[in-house]
Amino acid sequence: MRQSLTRTARHMVAVLGALLIGAGVAAVPASAAAPARAQSVTLEQTGGLAGVQRRFTVDTSTSDARRDPLLATVARPDFLALDPSYVSDDSCCDRFVYELTVRYPNGSVKSVVTVEGGGAPALVGDVIERTKSVGTVREVSPRRSLLFVERAEDPWSTPDWWIIDCPADGATRPVCAELTARAEATLAPVPPGTACTRIWGGRQTARIFGVWRGAWVDAEFNRRGGCEIARWDGAAALLTPPL
Repeated sequence: MRQSLTRTARHMVAVLGALLIGAGVAAVPASAAAPARAQSVTLEQTGGLAGVQRRFTVDTSTSDARRDPLLATVARPDFLALDPSYVSDDSCCDRFVYELTVRYPNGSVKSVVTVEGGGAPALVGDVIERTKSVGTVREVSPRRSLLFVERAEDPWSTPDWWIIDCPADGATRPVCAELTARAEATLAPVPPGTACTRIWGGRQTARIFGVWRGAWVDAEFNRRGGCEIARWDGAAALLTPPL
């Protein structure tokens, strides 16, 4: 399943675009005329060993000579043409997730999400480092969660992709409320040595990975054996594609 991440990146592009539209945000078309510069750049950094969540902001009120070159960079056509998401095949371990949100004078927004070491173009890494260097920073608490879900009906199928985006309180969406109540039990693997019945539940496989409450999580699911079937059923709300 890990080898399918790059192959299905376009599914994540579509999902993230839908999230932006659902949030009432006008995404920037790659073909749109590039503005001279952006109004603001916001970088959300989550995860890592310490489970941090930080927000860096650069806008017209930022007093730094490097501000204007950065706001001009994120208004360039090559930045506007970037994909909404870049994720690597290797999800291990305790990585940072970075989400760039750029706002423009015409009210449009460009969003790019990447995982540390996720194979994003050099321009993405450059903007992330410059935003961290120039922007004002604050710790964000409580923590927002962003999980990627991949599900395949069999080893030969192209997996479906979607994103679980939970606000800090986790209570505004049923799937987030369920995770808030029992995330540890839902995402934990079957303990070693557990006696499991030998029954066959199907060829389906799934994976959930990303940042939950500031900590990196990576859980794989299948339906081979009684314990794994029970685990799948317990996570059914998370493993069901959104309508």
